[in-house]
Amino acid sequence: MLRRYACHSCAVGALVGALIGALIGAGIAGNRRESQGTWGLKVSDAGSPSIHVATYENGQRVDMSSHGPDALDQIFDDVAGSSGCHVIVVEALGSDGADEFVERIPLPNALKRDILTPNPRPRIDRIGDASVTVLRPAAYSDRLERVTLSSLHLVLTESFLVILHRDVPGAHHDLSARELFGFATPDELTFGSRSAYLRVMDEIAADYIEVADELTQDVDDVELQVFAGDVGAPAHIYRLNREVLELERAVVPLADSIVDVLDDLEDDAEHGNTVDEALVLAVRHLLRKVQRTADRAVELKDLLSQILQVNAALIGQQQNEDMKKISSWAAILVIPTLVSGVYGMNFQHMPELSWRFGYPIALGLMAALCAGLYVIFKRKDWL
Repeated sequence: MLRRYACHSCAVGALVGALIGALIGAGIAGNRRESQGTWGLKVSDAGSPSIHVATYENGQRVDMSSHGPDALDQIFDDVAGSSGCHVIVVEALGSDGADEFVERIPLPNALKRDILTPNPRPRIDRIGDASVTVLRPAAYSDRLERVTLSSLHLVLTESFLVILHRDVPGAHHDLSARELFGFATPDELTFGSRSAYLRVMDEIAADYIEVADELTQDVDDVELQVFAGDVGAPAHIYRLNREVLELERAVVPLADSIVDVLDDLEDDAEHGNTVDEALVLAVRHLLRKVQRTADRAVELKDLLSQILQVNAALIGQQQNEDMKKISSWAAILVIPTLVSGVYGMNFQHMPELSWRFGYPIALGLMAALCAGLYVIFKRKDWL
């Protein structure tokens, strides 16, 4: 398993600006997806990825441009020769040619393997001052009641942030590559690529919370559906439970990785290394947002399990009520069946058959007995 944070001092340095940027320069809490104006970014040919680049000098954005996939080497040459930082968003990176594309990013091979792993598990892996964050952005379709997860990789170093927007068949989410680029590239990045990193992380975490809120509303609706006696409620419960599990798979591993980051920072502080308090606060801020969604997913899963049990209990109760009614009417109808069966045997010596009042008395007896049983069952709330 990849050793996270091989060098504590490098690890802390690589995250300080990003995390502090969440509190100072980024304006995360109040500026979600603010408009960046018209960028004039060109769209690549169908089937090939486009690369959007923003260049910063002294924290100020000085250039924005778009390129085709062949320009990646030149982009990183410019990054290496620049004293500023760069935010690079790679749009529509599919499985075809992904190996060659990722190989051209200046990263340790172990981190490149993390990017190319199919169906990646959300996590944060680091070697030296370079890190790869694997994210599964979530979106919820209220009409379909479906959670879809896409794939996003954040490659962070001191001089650049690369956002790899992977093409996943059938997946969609609220943040397109262009929106990610706009959100990660404001006019000013106080702490360079690290601030952009935290802006994206915080936005994905906020989307998790929105998905959890929408799932909560649908779980409330299915609860009302159960008590209304809808026969389609069990299937609805199972569908929602599957979507809650999708969200849980995206947020729980990510929360664990952020906990590891926080633990390493606290270990550094205990060993006498200088750790900015704002850094610890920023990590806790991000962890709270992700953990909030993880806890909500667990709560929703438990709630759906309870609702399913209540639904089964209500079905059993209704079946008992139906059985009472069936049994009551069966007992009532057995009286005329018994009497008519006795006098329908046509034995030779049955004095009632030749009695003038035998027929009306037999009918009256059947009616009286049936009425008596009906009153008894009615009083016992069986009918």
